Amino acid sequence: MGNDFFRSAAAVELRQLIAEFRRAKRSMIEGMTEAVLGGGVDHKELESIALELVGDEDPVLQYSGAQALGHLARLYHDLDLDVVLPVLEAASLRPVVSAAAGDALDDINTFMRRGTRDSY
Repeated sequence: MGNDFFRSAAAVELRQLIAEFRRAKRSMIEGMTEAVLGGGVDHKELESIALELVGDEDPVLQYSGAQALGHLARLYHDLDLDVVLPVLEAASLRPVVSAAAGDALDDINTFMRRGTRDSY
């Protein structure tokens, strides 16, 4: 009985930690989206943050960072392509983030008239 209680308590604590982690992640992603769309933060600073996220070890953050770079291309038409393109091209080779990286490259190509190296 005593051992089952501790296992149960540990499971409850673990579930609470996971829920807090998910809330924090969701909050960060919502904040990033609001900053990108709302213009409350300098877009070059957002670009820097998005690049950091693409390099994060967490796949959700990688995906969010790549997606943010695409949004920035659409909204501001001003990314440091010498930095952004190699990062997105490398990310496009990672299965977890390839869709978002590919979409961001398409957005750059469409809205900035440059994108993948093939379009120069």
